[in-house]
Amino acid sequence: MGLVYDGRIYLSLALIMACDYLQVPLQNIRFIPGEFVELPDATFPDGTVRTVKIPVTDQCEMLVNWAGEYHKTFRHLPYNLILDFAQFEPDNRALKIAKRIAHQNPEVLGEDTLYLDKARAEGGDDLPAETLLEMRNIVLDCQGFEMTLQENPDLTPDDFLAAVGVPETSVAEFADAIRPSFNRIKNNLQILTILQKDPNLPLDAVARKMGIARLEDIQLGVGILRNLIQKGGVKPEDHPLFFLDRIKSAGLQDEGGVGQVITGSDFNGAVLFYGLTATGTHDLNPTPFGPREAMLGAHVNVFNTILTQNFLERIPKWGNAVVMLALGLLMGFLIPRFRALPGAGIVLLLLSAYMVSAFLIFAKLGIWMDVLGPVSTLIIGYLSITLYNYVQKEKEKEFVQGAFGHYLDPKVIDELVENPEQLGQLGGDLRVMTAFFSDVASFSSMSENLTPVELVELLNEYLTNMCDIIGESGGTIDKFEGDAIIAFWGAPIPFDDHAQRSVIAAIDMQHRIDELRAKWKREGKMVELRQIWADRGFGEFFRVRMGINTGEMVVGNMGSNTRIDYTIMGDSVNLAARLEGAGKAYGVTSMIAEPTFRAARELVEARELDSIRVVGKDEPVRVYEVLGRKGEVDANKLEVVDFFTRGVAMYRERKWDESIGLFEAGLKIDSQDGPCRIFIDRCHDYKQSPPPEDWDAVYSLDSK
Repeated sequence: MGLVYDGRIYLSLALIMACDYLQVPLQNIRFIPGEFVELPDATFPDGTVRTVKIPVTDQCEMLVNWAGEYHKTFRHLPYNLILDFAQFEPDNRALKIAKRIAHQNPEVLGEDTLYLDKARAEGGDDLPAETLLEMRNIVLDCQGFEMTLQENPDLTPDDFLAAVGVPETSVAEFADAIRPSFNRIKNNLQILTILQKDPNLPLDAVARKMGIARLEDIQLGVGILRNLIQKGGVKPEDHPLFFLDRIKSAGLQDEGGVGQVITGSDFNGAVLFYGLTATGTHDLNPTPFGPREAMLGAHVNVFNTILTQNFLERIPKWGNAVVMLALGLLMGFLIPRFRALPGAGIVLLLLSAYMVSAFLIFAKLGIWMDVLGPVSTLIIGYLSITLYNYVQKEKEKEFVQGAFGHYLDPKVIDELVENPEQLGQLGGDLRVMTAFFSDVASFSSMSENLTPVELVELLNEYLTNMCDIIGESGGTIDKFEGDAIIAFWGAPIPFDDHAQRSVIAAIDMQHRIDELRAKWKREGKMVELRQIWADRGFGEFFRVRMGINTGEMVVGNMGSNTRIDYTIMGDSVNLAARLEGAGKAYGVTSMIAEPTFRAARELVEARELDSIRVVGKDEPVRVYEVLGRKGEVDANKLEVVDFFTRGVAMYRERKWDESIGLFEAGLKIDSQDGPCRIFIDRCHDYKQSPPPEDWDAVYSLDSK
């Protein structure tokens, strides 16, 4: 706003112009550094008088509210165009007066004295009489041209002269005299028709529509008529559509390719800034709109800011500090609760929210909020927290891997590393889970017929394959007891579908065991042992029984201060172990209890075997054999299951012979079906020694 030097204040150009425009004497200006510059009793163009206070810094610097790029926001008039206007403006003004009088008072056009009096009354008192009369004569001639052309647009100058009675011998002479004005009127009428449909049509497009090759012939008419249309339309007093070619066009062209044309109305109420704006001049510097912009535009924008009182204020330093502190605290509260990528999303959201808020506050309230400081706080804060979390994560990862690597599945360890907060759930937690027990049938006989090396190799291959399947399904290996596997689903990572996972895993393990048998046979391994198996009637070689149960159990760290075991305990666990042993009594490999069946029934095929009492429990348990995945069980097997199910129904009704017949029908399809064989023997026993009257069809197992 001003510069203090050698005890004097030197005001800026824009401030001086604003004071002059608002009629504020320079000596009345008040400077209060750090607060405002006051212009008392400023008189605005609408007549209102009020005090203007311009917010300034301690150095009396004002924030400029840039209205836009200089050339695009404010009208730029080249100096030569203004000189042309000053030179030819009297003729143009006289022509406009003549058109207005021709429209409002046509009766005075024929009388020189009356016309001059009227023209001077209309604002031409400073114009020479010769100029006023010359423009009147032009209007009179052009009126006739325009009226005739409106009736017949295709008329030529020769046709016009012949129509008004000019002798044929004089037509050629007069045609040369009127041709320029006549053709200009003719062209302008066509231009008006075209531009009224599309005022923004480029000059070359207008020329093509008119069939004109020389753009110079219509450039002036297009420029003036477009200007009139854009300012409210062509009025009656704008006719006839004749314009002086002495109104020169500047070298600059608008988007339609038409040179600029100015009139006296362009200066009404205008404020002109004069300065260097050409590309080759020295007064070019960076602005918000480009690296080399005319500095004249800076003065214009300062002047515009003062007049519109659309002032900008910058948020104080303490306010900026509060914003940065709030963002820092928000970061510290939110980011540690999320992983790196979600945290980055939150930071991006905060950045976007702050930038949008800063923009809206700037646009609506004129308050400039700092961007660099808060944005740096968010970015640096996020990077710092992320780095700290990474270091902590590595420490937790080392702890988890060291603490649980010797008894948890690797996939479970990876999950705990990613979610270390779940470590807090370990240690005596009661929850609903699924327990799994498996055992290789007649394993002791295998041990007797294999060398220690062969036995270890066999066990390692078997256990590796089984553990891979358990791990892939999200199960946790509890322990190995020789050939037996104890596992569970639902801890330490909880799953809602732990029962389904365990049953599917059991199906996959039985399939894998089939593949191992085929592989051993294909590779010629354990030939003698497999022959012994067949000779002794042990049935299928390397048959593995599995028992699964779902229910409440305790999971956690069990043991002493020096030795711990992450394991499961409870009646539901014991029942799973009993079901593995019960499979032997029914000749099946995979037996599950009713809670597990209910949870997995949509995914697997199973047949109800019996209601049994296992050793150590009085309550009967309904048990099922797992046959395979839904839709993947052999049709013959399903037919056997159908006979068996109907046979069990007869068995429970004490219809021994009917049930025996149904079981035998099942054996005709599959002679190796264990449950059918077991129930046939049981029916024969009951035929010899019928059960008591209160028999509940529950079978009590007498061994584990």
